[in-house]
Amino acid sequence: MTIGGAIAELQNLIDADDVPFYYKSGIKKVIETIQMEFNEQNRRLNEIAHRLDLHEKAMAKAMRDTADTLQEERSE
Repeated sequence: MTIGGAIAELQNLIDADDVPFYYKSGIKKVIETIQMEFNEQNRRLNEIAHRLDLHEKAMAKAMRDTADTLQEERSE
């Protein structure tokens, strides 16, 4: 089951007539917690992806600079 599927199932419990109302606020809190954690994990992953992208660009530049330096040394 996916996180979205789990949230949908919990939402179905909130909407169900046979679930006592005193459980519904707890179920809503569980949904909020899952969504909050999911959003935080996505934020962290996006931050890591951004750092990785910057690192890859820096490494590519360093490789180009090294290749340029070697080319210049060979042509001297």
